Amino acid sequence: MSDKAPEQPALRSQAKRFVVLSAISFAGYLGLTALLHEQLGVSSYIAVPISMACITLFNFFTLKLFIFPSSELHWLKQLAGFITSIAGFRVAEYIAFLLLHGLIALPYLPAYATILGASAACKFLFLRTVLFAGPKQASVLPEPTP
Repeated sequence: MSDKAPEQPALRSQAKRFVVLSAISFAGYLGLTALLHEQLGVSSYIAVPISMACITLFNFFTLKLFIFPSSELHWLKQLAGFITSIAGFRVAEYIAFLLLHGLIALPYLPAYATILGASAACKFLFLRTVLFAGPKQASVLPEPTP
C-alpha cells in the first residue's frame, strides 16, 4: 500500500472546501468590486484592489480554520507567509487585469472573473503544499518575533 493512499481523502476534502471558499470569494470579489464601481462610483482600477484586500483577509482565516486546520505552523508565521504569497498572487492578478481590461479592452468583470478562475488552482497547490503543509515543507518561513 502506498504512503499517499491515506492522503487522497484529505486532498479531496480540502479541494472541495477550497472550491466552496473560492466560490464565496469569487462572488465577494466581483460583488464588492461591482458595488464599489457601479453603486459608489469608485474607479474600476481602484475597486479591484480594494476588493482584493478585503477578501484576502477573509480567506486567510477561513483557510486556517476550515480548510487546513491540521497545519502545525504557528498562525502568525502562516499569516506573514500568506500575506507575502498572496501579495505576489495579487500583483500578478492585477497586472493580468490591466492587460485584459486596460490593454485588450475586455470589460472589467469578465476580465477579473477569468483571472480569478485561473489563479485559484495555482493558489490551492501552493497553499496546500507549502504554506499550510506543516513545519516540514514550510520551514523556509521565518519564525515570528514576540
